[in-house]
This record gives sequence, structure tokens and C-alpha cells, in this order.
Amino acid sequence: MMNADASAVVNRTVTLFDRLQLHRDKERNILALACAFILLCSALRVDPQDAFVAAKNLMVDPLRPDGKRHGFAAMEMHLRDDYIAGGRN
Repeated sequence: MMNADASAVVNRTVTLFDRLQLHRDKERNILALACAFILLCSALRVDPQDAFVAAKNLMVDPLRPDGKRHGFAAMEMHLRDDYIAGGRN
């Protein structure tokens, strides 16, 4: 996991959120992603904490002002605009 292709991970992250935007309830979306994460880790026998740490490290780009790789920063901005500024539940 430590050597994962960040671009491929960004693309799959966008794919997941693309599917989730069909469902507007943010709390259920958060829980669905968390449950999917735990189930996948369990099925693949990966410690969820190890996967979480690897994911957080993968997202980092110390050369950017916000500290995140571009694709992840863009996805975060889209989510903020969609859920918060858009006023959706």
C-alpha cells in the first residue's frame, strides 16, 4: 500500500463519490464509506488502522499550500461545494 499509484487512487476515489452523489444524505454516505472500508479491510486481512495511515500519507503533498495532492484537494473542494455551499442534506 505504501507504494500505491496516487493518480489511480484519486481516480477510484472520484468514482466512489460519483456513485454516492446519487444519495444525498451525508451522514448515511459517511457511514456507508466507513462500513465499506472496514468490510474490505476485513476481507483482505488488512488492519484498518494501517490502511488509514497509508491513505493519509498518500494524500499528502508538502509542496502544496494546502498540504494535499491536487486530486484529493480538488475532490475535497467539490465535496464542500456540493454538501455545504449547495445546502444539500
